[in-house]
Amino acid sequence: VFVNGYTCEEGGRPTHVWIGRRSSTKPTWPGRLDCLAAGGLGAGVLPAQAMVNECSEEAGIDVDYARERLRPVSAVSYTGFNDDGWGLKRDVLFCFDLEVPQDFVPRPVDGEMES
Repeated sequence: VFVNGYTCEEGGRPTHVWIGRRSSTKPTWPGRLDCLAAGGLGAGVLPAQAMVNECSEEAGIDVDYARERLRPVSAVSYTGFNDDGWGLKRDVLFCFDLEVPQDFVPRPVDGEMES
């Protein structure tokens, strides 16, 4: 699951997108730029609930705020190499948009994001 966090001007037009930086201790792409929040989809968990959880854990977003305002926008299917480089891994990325207030500042909670 993947969320684009953005702010809007008074008329509702998007103006800014929040970009996070992954923790330097992450095993995958440490220190690289990333979306506001993202994560895996556990067995039996629906994408919207997983996204609400990740918003809370990675950006300190109130669960009720996220649940009310997350908008599903797409699903991207892709195939990449496994970590060992010898096999292929098929994946689906469920994408969401979340408008946040102009004064919003993400607060990393679980240590997966640095800023």
